[in-house]
Amino acid sequence: MRLSIILAAVMLVASCAGAGSADFGDFDRKARSGQRLSVVFFGASLTWGANASDPLKTSYRAIIAKRLEAKYPQARFKFHDAAIGGTNSQLGVFRFERDVLRHKPDLVFLDFSANDGIMEADAEKLSAYESLVRRIIQDARASVVQVVFPFMWDVQRGKTDGMKRRDAHHKIAEAYHTAIGDAISLCQQRVKSGETTLKKIWPFDGVHPGEAGY
Repeated sequence: MRLSIILAAVMLVASCAGAGSADFGDFDRKARSGQRLSVVFFGASLTWGANASDPLKTSYRAIIAKRLEAKYPQARFKFHDAAIGGTNSQLGVFRFERDVLRHKPDLVFLDFSANDGIMEADAEKLSAYESLVRRIIQDARASVVQVVFPFMWDVQRGKTDGMKRRDAHHKIAEAYHTAIGDAISLCQQRVKSGETTLKKIWPFDGVHPGEAGY
């Protein structure tokens, strides 16, 4: 199935699903009023924090948790690590209820772009990923941040041309009105500007960043 056909179908499903329910207005209101909020980090080893000195303190999810607590000091957050290394969105479909839905999330950070293959856009993984976005919005009624993480060689390319998975996930974000954190573009910009280097981001291996990378 061609990518354009898949994305057209995604647009139609999102429209029928009432994609506006993915916005952050309700989350922001609840957080400012001091309510209990459940936040799930759903993904693979980059979500878990492989190569971080302490995944509970220095992984990206730990840093994001600290930022949310600082932004909303009255809110009572519960953060859930729903990461399993080496997995992709197809396995994510099978563990969605156990690892995400049972936590009754208000906000979900969704990984898997890298492990699904950033240069690819096969129908099976793309459909699995899209179904996760849709279920987070429809079944969990939660806000979503799609996170697009790079491996070192993705940043080394210096451009995003030909990254079919990245482009497709941006289209899904557009269709469902979700937030998207594109770390590929961010890393490329910072390396190009000289603000950092590939070695500083990935000091150990080209897959998992170190402290500065997270």
